[in-house]
Amino acid sequence: MKVNLELAGDHFDGVFTLFRCKLERDEHSVSIYLSAEQMNAAEEHDDPFEAILGLQNILADSGFTILQTVTIENGDASTKELEFVDKFDGIIHEPFGESASIDINILDFGNIELASDAGYEFIIDCEQNEQEPTYIVESLKSIFNQK
Repeated sequence: MKVNLELAGDHFDGVFTLFRCKLERDEHSVSIYLSAEQMNAAEEHDDPFEAILGLQNILADSGFTILQTVTIENGDASTKELEFVDKFDGIIHEPFGESASIDINILDFGNIELASDAGYEFIIDCEQNEQEPTYIVESLKSIFNQK
């Protein structure tokens, strides 16, 4: 199965700051706003995609082909910004696992934990999201083809 993963952020002074991603398959979609901790992980590792690495690994481990797109919400329209988009937009990540279900759990304080069979984990911080955690879970189940 193929899933679209839109990565949205700002690009200023040669640095891309990812703050939201959107998962989409068929007519189902869900926006995921990254927590400050997740965004700080990207800065600490000097990798703008570190914040969503767990999510990408869960998808790939569960048999999903990922079509990655990059959207610059706010930028400086510099050559570096254009080069960044050219380099990372439209990339296809092939799965490294067979089709498998993804565990979805609502945690204390309403956050959502995703986990794959191989032990990859990703936390969705629902505090910034306008949608209720139960709605997000139902959307994720539709995207992951789970009932």
